[in-house]
Amino acid sequence: MAPLFIAHASPVAAPDLKGLVAQSDRVIVASILAVNDTENDNKISPSTHRTAELSVLRSLAGGLLIGDRISVGWTETGLKKAKTGLIGESGLWFLKLDSTGRFSPLPLTSTSSSIDAVRLAVPKKLGFLADGSKLTSVELALREILNAAENGPEAAGQYSYLDYGAYDDLSPVLRREFYSRLAQSPIELKSARGLAGLVRLDDVQALRRIETKFRTLTPFLDLIGFAISSRYRNTDPTGLAILNRFASSAQAPKSFQIAAAEAIAFIHTADSVPYVEALLNSGEAQRELLGAAGLAMYANGVKPVLPGSSAGFMPSGVRGPFATEETMRNFTMDPARFTQNRSQLLTFWKSWLATNRNQILKTP
Repeated sequence: MAPLFIAHASPVAAPDLKGLVAQSDRVIVASILAVNDTENDNKISPSTHRTAELSVLRSLAGGLLIGDRISVGWTETGLKKAKTGLIGESGLWFLKLDSTGRFSPLPLTSTSSSIDAVRLAVPKKLGFLADGSKLTSVELALREILNAAENGPEAAGQYSYLDYGAYDDLSPVLRREFYSRLAQSPIELKSARGLAGLVRLDDVQALRRIETKFRTLTPFLDLIGFAISSRYRNTDPTGLAILNRFASSAQAPKSFQIAAAEAIAFIHTADSVPYVEALLNSGEAQRELLGAAGLAMYANGVKPVLPGSSAGFMPSGVRGPFATEETMRNFTMDPARFTQNRSQLLTFWKSWLATNRNQILKTP
């Protein structure tokens, strides 16, 4: 049986904005004026020291002014010329200042020492509308990335980490503005990315739009399904009804149906119980597990949960209104345990629901 959550991973690592800003003495968007190389042809460990002359376009942290010119230096492994076309390019730089007054860029990743690993290419113009005066330095850096994802040159996978929740813990206001704009794009991929982002913000209207545009969004259902299964936890009954239609839609691939079923199970409110019951009675092991898990979480008082939280484990000392020793004993989110005890667990939860149905319907 498949894992409870559909696993997705971004093909591109997201820069650690919080860590980079915390370590930086200056954070800027700057245009490259010149690049100079000094080669060290040591046979054992050849390297190239690269110096870039920059003109500050925007200062995000550290006090540099627009128009300031600074020199930034770093060392790359091997003997290599700078990539062509750098002059005039703009980028987001996270800089350290040493005791001699020289700037060096913090590496964005640990896998490369090229210029693409020490600065993020971002547009010169900031098309993003959010008021920068009310944003922290981390949010200003996020705004630059979102602006690049919306208005920068297209590059396959360059901003894919945004689709996998890399910055879902940062500034919902910024992200909502970004995804709302993206969702309006006439480019179907961008529109799908925008709707998926809004779903990760628990936006019921985004679910409505996905249902309305379902046929045109079919090529992007993996992306949208991931957003639904991993992040949508809105208890609104309208959204639950849409999720149930997704979960039972013959027009949707099975992976998307299961993604919607996962969200229903992990929302587990009184309003979701009829949909959870449908999963329990589906006759399909993966859906049955989600149905049993959803009822168990509801019965034992577990709040709607996200991946990485203590999904399936009761907080110490907390008991739900329907919790008993038996509901706790029959609480599993482990596919292997469910498979081993499938008949007994299904019998228990179907019986439990029949006994408690009227009381559940009275629950506000």
